[in-house]
Amino acid sequence: VAEAHPPPKKRTGRKPAATDDELFAIALTAPLGRDGRVSSRHIETAVRARGLPLGRDRRDKVTRQVQAELGSGRADAA
Repeated sequence: VAEAHPPPKKRTGRKPAATDDELFAIALTAPLGRDGRVSSRHIETAVRARGLPLGRDRRDKVTRQVQAELGSGRADAA
């Protein structure tokens, strides 16, 4: 008779090394990409240069936040 094994525990991932606010501040220092647009590659490079890990989901989230911030800044300047 086979023994019943308990179901494996759900993985929750690891705790982020930086808060979203910290990532946002770092992302604002990243150079812009082509046509003055926010570059997720440049943001990822800037974050990793500070020794912080950055997953795709968080990178995409902070990229959208920075693009929205810069977009609203351009609208205010016009």
